[in-house]
Amino acid sequence: MLERRPHLPAPPKPIRSARAEYQEAQKLTPDNEIVYRNLAVIDSLEGKFQDAVDRITKTLRFDPTPRTYITLGDAYYYLHRYPEAAGALKAGLELDTRPDDKGA
Repeated sequence: MLERRPHLPAPPKPIRSARAEYQEAQKLTPDNEIVYRNLAVIDSLEGKFQDAVDRITKTLRFDPTPRTYITLGDAYYYLHRYPEAAGALKAGLELDTRPDDKGA
């Protein structure tokens, strides 16, 4: 994720439009992990990292996947909460069941 800096312009219209669409989807499917996770990504793109942490923490209740933990780790990183970022990333790696590429 990119760090939002105050001197940059507001997020482009497609991001704002995507937020509206995902918020509508959230009303229809309140426990959909993809919707929650993507809203957290949008929060981060807009520089709302604490909102991203709050949203992704809720997502972990029903979607404790590597991708969710990585999204959480990214948000913690941009909040300069490095120990929590490292913990989230480690938790995601521990859940990752894909075969590694060592020796390939």
